[in-house]
Amino acid sequence: LKKVKDITMKSETEMQGMKLELTIKKKMPNLSLQEMNMSGMTVQKTVFDGTNGGSVGMQGSETFEGDDLKEKALSSTMHIETKYKELGYILTLKGIEEVNGKDAYVVEVKDPFGNVESDYFDVASKLKVYSMQTQETPQGEMTITSEIHDYKPVKGILFPHKLIQNFGPQSMEMDVKSIKLNSKLKASEFEFKK
Repeated sequence: LKKVKDITMKSETEMQGMKLELTIKKKMPNLSLQEMNMSGMTVQKTVFDGTNGGSVGMQGSETFEGDDLKEKALSSTMHIETKYKELGYILTLKGIEEVNGKDAYVVEVKDPFGNVESDYFDVASKLKVYSMQTQETPQGEMTITSEIHDYKPVKGILFPHKLIQNFGPQSMEMDVKSIKLNSKLKASEFEFKK
């Protein structure tokens, strides 16, 4: 993991019969870009250049400020799980629960802003197989779950290639089409234009 300086992941899903393509790019130490395209059109793009960031989409554009900016800087950190201690995360082992018929360790992950996520790691493989968090939305609290499947090696590192996200009554299945490591992404790709 220490040798991985950048990553590009392309995924696909279907929503209401339309194909959505999601591209995620990350570069050391904490540059990130997430872009969603439908029929060749950018539906939403979120970018963080290491200092500033924001999102552009159908509902207009937004510049990250205050806690949003601090949270984005944190979540943009590459290989964040390897830096939990130095970043001030608090991890608590809550026990063992069953996920898809197999035992999994339940770890409560609390970030420095007080956001809490429960991550489930398969007891046998030690791979993350499920995660759950509750978020405040204009409609009230919503629980978001992610089922993580189909781990395959990319240059010796196991990456999941299928992700099923459930948020409220909606479900979205993402199929990873490609993962590229160390493709020498340029910092200019993460530029945020206000």
